[in-house]
Amino acid sequence: MTDRLRPLTSQVLVEDTSLCFNALNGLPGVYIKWFLEGIGHEGLNNMLVAYPDKSAYAQVGIPDPAASSISTHTSAIQGHSASMSS
Repeated sequence: MTDRLRPLTSQVLVEDTSLCFNALNGLPGVYIKWFLEGIGHEGLNNMLVAYPDKSAYAQVGIPDPAASSISTHTSAIQGHSASMSS
């Protein structure tokens, strides 16, 4: 068996972080990594130019391995997009 297919013998912590713009109905969300790679910080700010609402929130989800069923704890922090000067 290759290392990738070998069963794990210990617990693994997995988290999922997202950046959500309220004006874009939560986008880019969990796709923030690919948005940053594709359009960068300036591109993210440019996406918000047409909207008066610059509010956003960063959110993280962490599963609870001790729960008897699938359970995820989610926490978010509110903020605003900082404009970039040229």
